[in-house]
Amino acid sequence: MIDHNGNLDTVSGLMSIFFAYNQREADEGTTWSTWPDWELCLTSMKDNLHFEDEEDSDAIKAERKQWLAFFQLIHENEAVSFDGYTIRIQGKHGHSFSFDVSIVNNCWINTGAMAEYDKRYEEWKQNKQNKSWMVMRSDFYHRDVITHSLGSFWICPEHVPKYGGMQTSQTVDDWFCFHTDVFQMSLPEKLIAVILLCLDDTEIWKIQFEQDIERVCRVEMMEREWPGGRPEDFEYQ
Repeated sequence: MIDHNGNLDTVSGLMSIFFAYNQREADEGTTWSTWPDWELCLTSMKDNLHFEDEEDSDAIKAERKQWLAFFQLIHENEAVSFDGYTIRIQGKHGHSFSFDVSIVNNCWINTGAMAEYDKRYEEWKQNKQNKSWMVMRSDFYHRDVITHSLGSFWICPEHVPKYGGMQTSQTVDDWFCFHTDVFQMSLPEKLIAVILLCLDDTEIWKIQFEQDIERVCRVEMMEREWPGGRPEDFEYQ
């Protein structure tokens, strides 16, 4: 089941590891509980998660359970699919969402960006004089980005309470940033939360629309306070 010479940093690659160790649980419909013996050494998952040890902290033990829960969720839920780095979710109100999971950067990013990441990283390793990898990688991926099916200049879906059918000047892209940095959660916890919001297909639109309204209000305030252009030290005025 596990291609030890393949790219195991993808969602598909990691799933092959976790499913191989939890086949019995999958067959019996019980909670996945078996942590891989050693194969995670072949991935970019955090080093302190690789091997179970009695002296591991409660936080490490909890994160292992969260990774197991994440892979069980995307394996069992028919509305969730994955291919390579990309996870796709079909919301219950008919909208679809997708993003790439970047284990190496401990986040999710815009759909399809990890393939470009791999390509450019290999090119950079061949010729490190080109430019800084840290600068180059910022050219083609954005953290915490979710692509959605409403397209550019989207209108808030009708079923969303309070905002259904409304639009703002800020809803211009077929993707939005969904930041969870304010929450003290591990990556698998965040991924589970994001997937559940996409499956729900309601609250995620409300959250994004309210953020768009805040941006509109901020732009209007800037134009009102500084009609001739915002000064560089505006934060101190």
